[in-house]
Amino acid sequence: MEEQQNKPASDGKDIDYAIALYYTGGDEHCAREMLEGKYRDLYIIKVVFQSSSLSGAILIFYNIKHLKLVDVGAYVTGGIMSTRPDPAALWWEFEKTVVALIREGEQDNILARTLRDGIARSFTKSFIADLNRFLENEDEISLNRLVQKVVQDALSIQRMEMKVIATNTTSLEMELKSITTRKIDVHDLETKKLDASGQAKPLDESTARNVPRVGVDGVKLILQSSFILSPIKGKDINKLQVGDRVRINITDKNPKAVAVAKAFNAFDEQNQKFLPVNARIRQIEKVEGRGIEAYALLAKGIFAHIIEEEENIKVAMDPNYVWQSEEEEKSPINLTGTIVVMLIIAICTAVVIALIKLL
Repeated sequence: MEEQQNKPASDGKDIDYAIALYYTGGDEHCAREMLEGKYRDLYIIKVVFQSSSLSGAILIFYNIKHLKLVDVGAYVTGGIMSTRPDPAALWWEFEKTVVALIREGEQDNILARTLRDGIARSFTKSFIADLNRFLENEDEISLNRLVQKVVQDALSIQRMEMKVIATNTTSLEMELKSITTRKIDVHDLETKKLDASGQAKPLDESTARNVPRVGVDGVKLILQSSFILSPIKGKDINKLQVGDRVRINITDKNPKAVAVAKAFNAFDEQNQKFLPVNARIRQIEKVEGRGIEAYALLAKGIFAHIIEEEENIKVAMDPNYVWQSEEEEKSPINLTGTIVVMLIIAICTAVVIALIKLL
């Protein structure tokens, strides 16, 4: 896989640091590592394809830390492209070539929009799992096949030639060099990046929504995680509420995640993987364009951040919590049933006594 060098570390108070802080959700350690090029949260996937009737180029921005599609650009035209972008080129040079092609006016806007929508729809949980595996293992052949299937399905093409190359970089580099992706309001960052004491403040898009943030109200660490699914015994994700104890997997790449998991005996040293843990939901809501977003308490000051796009699923619950909840739900029903049975017995007894007296 191709890798690019990022800018040197900042003194912690310039605009680059503020941008890095934004993309790391307020984690100052990760923000500084992003400035040094150590915290690489983004993959940029460059694609060129050619079929008998269509050709085109795609640029996919994927955040592997948050498991989300950040942006996608697509160029599609009939026949052969006048200039063929080189996937082996630096990603921003590849992007410039694609933009130049679009400006030439030979873009089929309907097919390009169809392709972008198809790529966005393809980011299901199973697709992301495969994508992560191929990216982390630098398996370019499997990555090529995965992307090719998505493009073929979106454009209804049976056969095509395709070249795919992925670059592991940072959201900071994307913010500074991309000419197509959506941008942060830099002026807003300039005014908000420092607090009254001159210290950097966590800059998170969730600030306005009043969700947990590192450094605020005793929150020390937020780890990216995912729900564990249980199709038969689980609870409908739309019925989850604050206080529910759920089963989760920690998915965060932060080294601190391993330390937390070990504290719960939830890290397999031999296979180097996380094991399920229980967490209590502290906040859960449906966020437009993202799906169900939840924050669950793992330990004092440590939260799990979960985003689930699928709504037709059931989430595994802490077995002890589920047993207790079921008993609590069943007890009113059982009590009512007992009362009804006792009333029936009393009535029957009264009827029998009355018949005996008549005899």
